[in-house]
Amino acid sequence: MSRPLSLDSAARSASFDVRADRDPTIACRVLGHFAQLGMVPSRVQISTLADELRLRVLQPDLGEHAAEVVAEKLRSLVLVRGVRLEHHLGSSLRAAPATIPPSTTNSEAVE
Repeated sequence: MSRPLSLDSAARSASFDVRADRDPTIACRVLGHFAQLGMVPSRVQISTLADELRLRVLQPDLGEHAAEVVAEKLRSLVLVRGVRLEHHLGSSLRAAPATIPPSTTNSEAVE
């Protein structure tokens, strides 16, 4: 029996660090996976490098199982080079770091 992609028994949150080819459609493709599940991330940060985009998506109230499923879907995108998933206890991500390492040349944060 499969579990629904909603909250697990304990309230959890997740952050997704996505590295992808620098392409104008990748942010929409990544965020589309959250939208398909009716989720609105609490924070999205996009940083650009010469040939790469880095996205950090912070999603509150996302169970561990659902976060793993979303991470696997993100990894399956053609332009995605890698996804790192971090789980956080509680529904607030305020204590989680909200930046990607400072090797970026341009960044935008959307709250």
